[in-house]
Amino acid sequence: MKDNSRYMFDTVAFNRALDTDGAVELLSRSAHTHMHIFATHVQWDELANTSDCDRRSKLLSTFEAFVPKEEGSNLGGKIPTESAAWNVSDWNEAKWRPDDGLYEVILSDLNQCRKKPNNVQDALIAETAIQNNLALVTDDCNLATITNRHGGRALSFEHLMQRCRS
Repeated sequence: MKDNSRYMFDTVAFNRALDTDGAVELLSRSAHTHMHIFATHVQWDELANTSDCDRRSKLLSTFEAFVPKEEGSNLGGKIPTESAAWNVSDWNEAKWRPDDGLYEVILSDLNQCRKKPNNVQDALIAETAIQNNLALVTDDCNLATITNRHGGRALSFEHLMQRCRS
């Protein structure tokens, strides 16, 4: 049975939370009661590379508000990526998986449908969500479709907000 309270936020979800009135408060309350939010160093790294200093600070605070400090907890937290990619992965926060090919297939699918410089990062996030049975929260339609195609679950940020309100 799939646990419907465990989520992996992609980087855009953190941006949406910051930009949506009341979202940080609602999600923070939910994260401390019935919702468990996970992320990897990939999302942290992308947020930390935000060029606007004020926005970067707010995004990193949002990350810290949702993602518990204790790594790898069933209650949420920062978890290692399931694969490693050169020039992207923090080798202390990535696993060396048996060659099941999931990361490569996700990356190939992303590269076929869009040319974005962060396809490697998105593939790592999607694979980690799938392998850990986490619903991926993303507003990237291509990423959501590919995640679902490969056995994962994806939902939009707005859909998650509706769940939290009900």
